[in-house]
Amino acid sequence: MATKCYNKEVCIQGIDRAIVRVQKLLRSNIKWLETIYGKTNRNRNKQGSTVPEIHIGNGEYLNVLPDDNTSNSQCFFDVSNIAKRQPDGSFQSDCIIAFFVNLERLSAHYPDCNPEYLKENVTNLFLTHDRWFRLDSVCEGVNQVYKNFDVKPKTVDLYPNYIFGVDGILNHKYTCSC
Repeated sequence: MATKCYNKEVCIQGIDRAIVRVQKLLRSNIKWLETIYGKTNRNRNKQGSTVPEIHIGNGEYLNVLPDDNTSNSQCFFDVSNIAKRQPDGSFQSDCIIAFFVNLERLSAHYPDCNPEYLKENVTNLFLTHDRWFRLDSVCEGVNQVYKNFDVKPKTVDLYPNYIFGVDGILNHKYTCSC
């Protein structure tokens, strides 16, 4: 399965540069992950609910909440709007990388796939590669992972769906060598 990564190859600065580096790390090491979205915006939909959307160009946004048309597995970055300056001149932002997996569909390609296996893959990756993302905790379920969005838990938090997230710090700088 080919991994789709939603971030165009352009001159990327600041936090977006750190996100692209983490996306590449995920794409290279987490083989079961099919779709890797970038930083989401906390936008209001027509019903007034806050939903995670990525900018896809020309003022248009794509809602990345899982539904029946979602790939077998996906993730997106829910990043705080606050960047804290560090003594070395870099910045840190709180971030949840939210993962959604349809266990039934994914098991056709990865028979040993189960919730603990998925969490272990991601956790071990960030414990050994923490330059751009420092893992602080692992969370499960809609109410924890999508806590910054208005989501009805019954729609996505039942088997065969599995939702987990890694909560941590994105490290970044505001420099560009374009």
